[in-house]
Amino acid sequence: MCSKTIAFLMIGIFVVFSLSSYAETDETKKLKRVGVLTFVRIKGEIPVPEVMKTILDKYSGDIKYGLDLAGYGELYLPFIEQIETASFEEKQLPIGDKLMWMLFRARGKIKV
Repeated sequence: MCSKTIAFLMIGIFVVFSLSSYAETDETKKLKRVGVLTFVRIKGEIPVPEVMKTILDKYSGDIKYGLDLAGYGELYLPFIEQIETASFEEKQLPIGDKLMWMLFRARGKIKV
């Protein structure tokens, strides 16, 4: 009887810890270094707008998949149209700024 109680107690503790570790995966992650998990690796200097548009064409399927993962698949076509006509500019994000989500690759898989 005592061993059954201990077994149920251990299973209960395991379930509680499993659920708490699962809940932590949906929390906001704090970036400590930028450029480690990039969506597309670009070697050398920052590319000119024409190169960015070429990269967009090459990885359009991955972008669509990533937007679908984020729950914003309907934004794919407006995003592509906007990128084709937009001008690219370099900006800096101040420390502490929050991004609601972003696309990146980890171990070859696209993640949000």
